[in-house]
Amino acid sequence: MTTIVGPRAFASTAARGAGRCPAELNPLLRSAIPPGPAGEALDARLLVEAPSARELLVRHVTSPVALVLGSQAAGRTERIRLGLDPARPTVERLDEHGSTWEEARPQELAGVLASALPEDPMLLAAPQLAQETGSARLGLSTSQREQVRGDLAEGASPARAFARLADLDPALREALLTTGPRVSLSWCLHDPRRRSARELWTRLWASGPRHLFRTTPVAEGDVLLIPVDPGDVLASIEAVLAHGLHVSASLPSRAGAR
Repeated sequence: MTTIVGPRAFASTAARGAGRCPAELNPLLRSAIPPGPAGEALDARLLVEAPSARELLVRHVTSPVALVLGSQAAGRTERIRLGLDPARPTVERLDEHGSTWEEARPQELAGVLASALPEDPMLLAAPQLAQETGSARLGLSTSQREQVRGDLAEGASPARAFARLADLDPALREALLTTGPRVSLSWCLHDPRRRSARELWTRLWASGPRHLFRTTPVAEGDVLLIPVDPGDVLASIEAVLAHGLHVSASLPSRAGAR
């Protein structure tokens, strides 16, 4: 199995060397293309020395369906980016030095994503998907929002501005002030051959001392913040991964793509 280690720009530079334009790259997977001679030299090396490596990189960064998981805990950040091909999915692991790319089997992907989760019992609990209900929603009142804006305008930190609020729901206070592990999961459908095929979905979790909180953008400038049971992270990963592989399998074959 081919494994590639190098700067994050390897994939997008390989795509340029294969004649792909930036519009063909999935927004969740592309990275900056090195300008000038450095990029040209990298293109030539990938083309001449390792054509199989270039094929993997190009296939990864042009995947119509991508899934990205990020986590933060104790000052450490983990990020994994997947190209969801139903037969030959690609995996990119990112660190401070660059990226590592390789292929994986579809049945391995849930474990690949779970490996990036912090060692937190609420995040690693057995899968159990929570239902979103309006009655469980947490949020600030109009007057509380105005107070926070005023405190921020006067130079207060977000944590201090939230801590100053009186009569704040205890669960919401915990959600706003927690410094526990955080996880984000993003899914993107980007197929430039079908102009209407563009979807982006994101969900975030924060682990507090007593609760696990889930945040989902529901409209421009608005989010749904609710406490959820442990297990919601792994259940969401499984559901979104299955959906992404299904969507990828339903797309026309890219065999004729350049």
